[in-house]
Amino acid sequence: MIRLIHFIRMICLIHLIHLPNTTQGCALVGWAGRVRRKELFMSSHAAMPTGRFRRQRRAQPTRPVRPAHRVQGVVPVTLGLLYGIYVAFADRDHEPLTGGNILLGVVCGVVLAGLCFLLGRSQARLVRELRAAAYGSLFGVATGFLISLSHASVLKASALGAVLGSAMMLVTFYIFYTRE
Repeated sequence: MIRLIHFIRMICLIHLIHLPNTTQGCALVGWAGRVRRKELFMSSHAAMPTGRFRRQRRAQPTRPVRPAHRVQGVVPVTLGLLYGIYVAFADRDHEPLTGGNILLGVVCGVVLAGLCFLLGRSQARLVRELRAAAYGSLFGVATGFLISLSHASVLKASALGAVLGSAMMLVTFYIFYTRE
């Protein structure tokens, strides 16, 4: 019942807020009950609840916090797996998938996952500039290697890796600078 009264009160206040201060406007709102005349023409928002209609919020039970060491390796393992699969299929060069392609993919995935894991473990000890440079260099080397698998020249792969790595360094530095 209180919710219905509050809903009717909000509707009446929204529709009658632009009416001049007349007794007719007050009478229309007054039938919903518990609304005083001065509340009708206040400059506050019509949906603001008054003291009578506020609901008491119950305290939310606290959830147990999961330890960080349980999920610490999920992102590096996922990145390593995806990177390894991409390397294996990029290296096959429109030929059937061989054991050498799979071995290269597994080795590259394990190396990238290990480097990501080490960077994640040591990032708290690094200042934000070094942290951004580490993320940028890891990203630049990884993308440069992927570009080199497409049989591009070493200069092109190195240049694109350096450009993409420096872009990642700038983005991560901006993120670290604005959130710390």
